Amino acid sequence: DTSAPQSISDWAAQVQQHTSHIDVLINNAGMYGRRLQLSEFEADDFMTVFQTNAVGPFLVVQQLLKQRLLGPPGSLVVNVSSIMASHGDETVSSVTPGGYAYRCAGTLVQVIGLQIQFESHALFWL
Repeated sequence: DTSAPQSISDWAAQVQQHTSHIDVLINNAGMYGRRLQLSEFEADDFMTVFQTNAVGPFLVVQQLLKQRLLGPPGSLVVNVSSIMASHGDETVSSVTPGGYAYRCAGTLVQVIGLQIQFESHALFWL
């Protein structure tokens, strides 16, 4: 459950019991959230989606690094996203209105990934 930091920490500790290195990590956490009109959106709508879709994958990488499961001799981290999550495509927007939090979180996880890649030369990011 990427929305719960303790769940991520417990999971990483369990993974360490079964392997000494992760070659490929695929982050595919994603929830759309409530489909609301602009006037109905609340801060919690953003925070719930951000926690699951962006903060959660960050914490997964962080915990696996703490457990020394990612990194040298190299690990590949893949963040799965969609066109809707990171582009203002008019066709997608007209079909699925109200995706404010989902789109922002998708962009956020990509930016977080780039920052981690810049800081950690032992990770390759897609």
